[in-house]
Amino acid sequence: MRKVFTLFIAAVMLFCACTAKDDLEESTQETMQAPSWQTIYDLGVRYLSEGNYEEAILAFEAAIEIDPKQPKIYDRLATAYELAGDDEAALRTLLDGAAATGSRALAARAEEKHSVPIVAVAAGWSHTVGLRANGTVVAVGDNENGQCDVSNWTDIVAVAAGIHHTVGLKADGTVIAVGENEDGQCDVSGWRDIVAVAAEGFYTVGLKADGTVVAVGSNYYGQCEVSDWRDIVAASAGGYHAVGLKADGTVVAVGTMQFGRCDVGGWRDIVAVAAGGSHTVGLRADGTVAAVGSNVVGQCDVSGWRGIVAVAAGDAHTVGLKADGTVAAVGDNWDGRCNVSGWRDIVAVAAGDHHTVGLKADGTEAAVGDNEYGQCDVSGWRDIVAVAAGTYHTVGLRADGTVVAVGNNYYAECDVSDWTDIVAVAAGDLHTVGLKADGTVVAVGWNDDGQCDVSEWANIRIPTDR
Repeated sequence: MRKVFTLFIAAVMLFCACTAKDDLEESTQETMQAPSWQTIYDLGVRYLSEGNYEEAILAFEAAIEIDPKQPKIYDRLATAYELAGDDEAALRTLLDGAAATGSRALAARAEEKHSVPIVAVAAGWSHTVGLRANGTVVAVGDNENGQCDVSNWTDIVAVAAGIHHTVGLKADGTVIAVGENEDGQCDVSGWRDIVAVAAEGFYTVGLKADGTVVAVGSNYYGQCEVSDWRDIVAASAGGYHAVGLKADGTVVAVGTMQFGRCDVGGWRDIVAVAAGGSHTVGLRADGTVAAVGSNVVGQCDVSGWRGIVAVAAGDAHTVGLKADGTVAAVGDNWDGRCNVSGWRDIVAVAAGDHHTVGLKADGTEAAVGDNEYGQCDVSGWRDIVAVAAGTYHTVGLRADGTVVAVGNNYYAECDVSDWTDIVAVAAGDLHTVGLKADGTVVAVGWNDDGQCDVSEWANIRIPTDR
């Protein structure tokens, strides 16, 4: 920093020497003196007004080196960082400034910036996105393709995440996207009147106010051919196919036709849809279920199901929760993931890639399937109120706010024994996240892409209106 400061001062002195309008003697005398913090601050303000944010940041940092007791320098430096897209640096600047100057205004601005609650989240392949209540967005994780460069977004009302890209829906119905764009999945600048967005794999889908749908990105299997869709109320995006639920309870689907996963044209009275690895599931209003697609291992054998209130789809199996608290499951069962016929009093189900988890009304839990890493060893759990299933681990939230986890712990994704005051949990492939009662977040597990860097998140709340 000292080297940068010295070089910047030299540059400012040269600038002053080249632009002085006074006589040569006065100019020479001025350039022999180091410029004041005010001179460099004014230069930074000029750079800021011209949109030269990097130069402005250098100027304000140099001014702070000269006099670290000037609150307005920190204030402008934070603004420069925000406009440059570095929200974390802006927050650090405000906190440092408040500490160095005692400024209540800086402290208040830092508190406001730090405490805005998260109201929605989205998860990509290796990054996590949070939508704040004030319409700004935060993202952590893999940023190799710029998919986390969202700190300057404003007026956002919904977010979605694909494998390497992030999508934001703005209050005015326009859409913004960052990240990998090799297939055009971020080409959304011309979209208008959008009310919902979805992202999956390498493509993006937008639902318009008039019930039509737009899509951009990879269309290798025709998954973006939605231009003729009408009256859509919900959409689900699979890896290679997209499914739309219409207001009249019918369903449309586009994408790869392999295994017939898009053969939903005859469906009626559907209230929910889900896309599995190679199949599509629809829950009817009467509690029956329809399924199409790959049925190599019987994952679509649901025609006899009755009284279903919720469905979940794994990679190659389908799970249905019945109104009486029992569970049905069909599909790949080489590891026992469908052995749920004896379950009773179940109130929620979750499907991992190769295992199935059920939460009972009494707070105990059942799990079946691949148990190579002990991810199904939940028989001793008590007072569980919520469950989550990762690829090879299972997480349970107790009523007292503590958490238990079993399964693969190679990346410490099960190291949750010291967590307290937790109100919600989520499980990624190789990491675990917990939301605390005070709105902060804890995370453990694989963090090579920063997916556990949530220590600065605050006032995160579970939406009550869904």
